[in-house]
Amino acid sequence: MPAFLREDTTRVLFADPTLGESTYRTLFIDPGTAEIRGDLPTYGSSGSLPVRTWISNLHRSLNLGEPGRIYSELAASWLWVIAVGGLLLWIERIRRKRAANTSAAANTRPVRGRARTVWLHGTTGTVMLLAFLFLSATGLTWSASAGANVSTLRTALDWTTPSLKTTLTGEATAAAGDHSGHGAGAGAGPGQGTGSTLEGTAFDPAIFDTVARAARADIVTAPMIDIKPSVKPGTAWSATEAGREWPASASAVAVDPATGHITNRLDFDDFNLAAKLTRWGIAAHMGLLFGLPNQLVLLGVALALAAMVVWGYVMWWKRRPTRGTAWAVGRPAPRGAFLRGHWAGVLIAITSMVALGLFLPLLGWSLLVFVVVDTLVGETQRRRHFRFASHQKG
Repeated sequence: MPAFLREDTTRVLFADPTLGESTYRTLFIDPGTAEIRGDLPTYGSSGSLPVRTWISNLHRSLNLGEPGRIYSELAASWLWVIAVGGLLLWIERIRRKRAANTSAAANTRPVRGRARTVWLHGTTGTVMLLAFLFLSATGLTWSASAGANVSTLRTALDWTTPSLKTTLTGEATAAAGDHSGHGAGAGAGPGQGTGSTLEGTAFDPAIFDTVARAARADIVTAPMIDIKPSVKPGTAWSATEAGREWPASASAVAVDPATGHITNRLDFDDFNLAAKLTRWGIAAHMGLLFGLPNQLVLLGVALALAAMVVWGYVMWWKRRPTRGTAWAVGRPAPRGAFLRGHWAGVLIAITSMVALGLFLPLLGWSLLVFVVVDTLVGETQRRRHFRFASHQKG
């Protein structure tokens, strides 16, 4: 990643097998003196430094590895379900109040007690609904289980992100068309004679300058670019826009290191809408798309979500099952009420749940576990009630 401003350093990334997945050893080099200013591990395509990497992993997996990542995906899978379900309950609550000719009460903010907590919970959830849905959708796109299904769906609908072709052929330079001469002039670049690099083989460092010039003269205009040497014979070097700020892009070029000619290009403007939305959505989820304003908005959404969770537990505690009569939580729906509904509605609901469970596996498995546990609890209560009734008759 070459320096862009005078005070910037050039980042040189190395694959280090002792580091974790997607983590690189990065040297920060003064481009004027070649002095090494830093040697740190960085994470991911955005080059996160150690502190930001720790925070990112805390968000991604609670720094607990795979168990934490499963928990994070489980939360993202249920977030949109709970948000939409909560909105429906809130609408139904307002409808009942208005039907009871208490519209004034429905629009008045309660001042104390459980009613005030319910008002805060419902109002905040309604205002933040779209933000919660956005977090859930964009978070699931790179999750382990659901993310694979999202990728499969995008492939089936031809919504995939285009990839740069780095394979060189005997006609590669000629096939580059009108763009083949950009950036390197008519002659060979400084790497002529070295050819495509082999893995572990030294190459002329001047090739980096040749590739950077070729990329800048063509379509790569972002301040930050990633230059990747070829590691196999017959492949080109690549230069890709690394910045994720608005207008976020991912234009890239492939450059023949022996001639400095562009052999393939990838214009972000030519991406399909789904690929662009994926790029923008992930950048916004990471707080990179609009910089500090983006991060402040995400902070507000995170605080609102945390408050929603706290208010939810407070509401449950004030009407908990162990308060007053055992298992008396207001007026819960009788067991089996769902299956006693209209057969068409029951069939549609079950089919939808199965389809969602297959597409979002952690949502499906957790829902199945809940149903099984709830069925066992209900059966246990039914048997206890039957034994008690039999004892009373006896």
